[in-house]
Amino acid sequence: MPSQTECAYLAGLVDGEGCIQLNRIRLWNRARTKWRWRYKLTLQISMCAQPTLVWAARIFGGKVTARPMPKDKPHYRQQWVWIVAEAAAERVIREIRPYLHNKFSETEV
Repeated sequence: MPSQTECAYLAGLVDGEGCIQLNRIRLWNRARTKWRWRYKLTLQISMCAQPTLVWAARIFGGKVTARPMPKDKPHYRQQWVWIVAEAAAERVIREIRPYLHNKFSETEV
């Protein structure tokens, strides 16, 4: 269980660099006779500081991946993304919600 300080720190990162998404995905049913809809909740933070995102993954779960670098922009710094999805994203959002400012309204269900 993350501490209040860890939750507040992650909330600051989400407010500044994060993204909360609820996507609707179209899938075939098992018999492949009609489409059905599924919703996927994701929480992600994108930034250049990999150690910060590794910390978030260690404390809150999820995974850290490197974003592909544009070949025509060699002066760009490597960007990293921490992603947590589905039930884990819901759990993290519930833990950090009291500390959110900018994205607080996006977490209302």
